[in-house]
Amino acid sequence: MVNQKKLFLIDSLGALLSAFLLGVILVRFESSFGMPRNVLYFLSITACTMSIYSFMNYLLIKKNRKYYLKIIACTNLFYCCLTLGLTLYFNKELTTLGLIYFLSELVVIITLVIVELKSASKFIDKTN
Repeated sequence: MVNQKKLFLIDSLGALLSAFLLGVILVRFESSFGMPRNVLYFLSITACTMSIYSFMNYLLIKKNRKYYLKIIACTNLFYCCLTLGLTLYFNKELTTLGLIYFLSELVVIITLVIVELKSASKFIDKTN
């Protein structure tokens, strides 16, 4: 099982990558993906905020990491619901590449959520 502290770092780096892809790459090639620019910026800012939260947990949280892992897992699930809702709402505008990107992002995040929740429920949080 993955160390809880490392999960915060993994989550932070993943969210940072998402923020970059959404706010820079997908915006630059908006017509290739089909998601409106303002939605991409909104998702990018959301991912960036989540990245900062996870990184702060990585640096600062020494005890009760289970609690904070559950918070970030729930936040990730909310982000997935938001992304899925926007993907369905803008389905007609999305290209095949856009659909592949957003569905892939959902799979990766849901996998991370499962690992986070398993980690939060398995470990007794002392120094982990």
